[in-house]
Amino acid sequence: MTAGPWRPIRLETYTYRIDDIRIDSDLIGPEYKTATLKAKVELAESSASIDGFEYKAVLKTSEGRKVKEETLDLRKTLDWKFEQGEVDSWWPIHYGKQPLYQLEITLSAKVSYTLNMG
Repeated sequence: MTAGPWRPIRLETYTYRIDDIRIDSDLIGPEYKTATLKAKVELAESSASIDGFEYKAVLKTSEGRKVKEETLDLRKTLDWKFEQGEVDSWWPIHYGKQPLYQLEITLSAKVSYTLNMG
């Protein structure tokens, strides 16, 4: 009889980890010519402070072309507005194209740390 793991094991540790991202998009205006995109980044429970950290949001087309990019403090909600022509509308089947976009969120530290060794 054998006991213990029989497949490779990977341990992950973190101080900060993105737990959830709530994304809301909407078309506004009388002719729906303006689009909005909002995203709220939520971190996993942590006893550490979020001071000194930020996130970068990048919106890309399915071909990988950057549409918009912004770096925000963790306490702020992403709030973008797009005028007609900046992004393509998504249409129901048989009514038009269904373009897809990718929102990439990256968590990072605003400060760097130096360790003196000697």
